[in-house]
Amino acid sequence: DDRIKPGKEIYHQAPFSQIVKVGKCTGALVGPNLVLSAYHCVDHITKGDGSISKGFKVRVNRYGFSSKETSRVKALVHGGGSGDERDWAILILEKNLGSRFGYFPVQDHVNDHHLVNLFGFSADLGNNNPSFHQDCQIRRIEGDLLLHDCDSSGGASGAPLWRKSRNGYVIVGLHIGGRRLPGEANIRRFRAKKYEHEIANVAVLPHLFFNEIYERLP
Repeated sequence: DDRIKPGKEIYHQAPFSQIVKVGKCTGALVGPNLVLSAYHCVDHITKGDGSISKGFKVRVNRYGFSSKETSRVKALVHGGGSGDERDWAILILEKNLGSRFGYFPVQDHVNDHHLVNLFGFSADLGNNNPSFHQDCQIRRIEGDLLLHDCDSSGGASGAPLWRKSRNGYVIVGLHIGGRRLPGEANIRRFRAKKYEHEIANVAVLPHLFFNEIYERLP
C-alpha cells in the first residue's frame, strides 16, 4: 500500500483543492459549477419527479468533519451504468465552486503506461480524510476502460486519475472500482461488472464524458 495521508494544509494547493467529497465517494471540479464523479455514487439522489435531493451536497476541502465550502446539486447528467464504461456522472452545482477553488481540464485522448495520481476518500483509511497515491501507473486500456494500479478502497470511487502536463494538471480517467484481493470474497465492496484482473483497478476513459463537460463550460 503506497498511499499517504496528507495533512489538511495540502488543500490550499492545486490540484488537491479541486478534488471534492461526493456523498461517501470522491469527485473532481471540472468547471465553474461542474463536478465529475462515478454514477453509482449518485444514482440515488434523483427523486421520482426528476428533481435532486436537497439534502445531498458536494463538499470542498473535506477533512475530518469539516468542509471549507458546500453546494447542493441542481441537475445530473450521466451515462446510466454501474461498474462499466457508463459509470460516469456530471453534477451541476448551485454554486460556482470551481471559480473559487479551480477546476481540472479533461484530456480526451489517453495513452497507456502513463504515470498518474489518485487522491480520494478511501474508506479503509477514514472516509472523511483523503489519501494520496502518487505516480501509480496506467497498465493498459481495454475498450472504454482503463486499468491502473493506484491503491484505493471503497470511497475512492469517482476520484479522478490525473497527471501533470505542459498545461498543468489534467484528468485522464475516472476511477470506478477496485480489484478484490484473494480471500476477500465476502467483503462488501463495490466491484466493476464484467471485470476480473489480478494487477489493476478500473477507470472509465474520458472520451465518454468529455463532450458533456465541454458543452457546459463558459
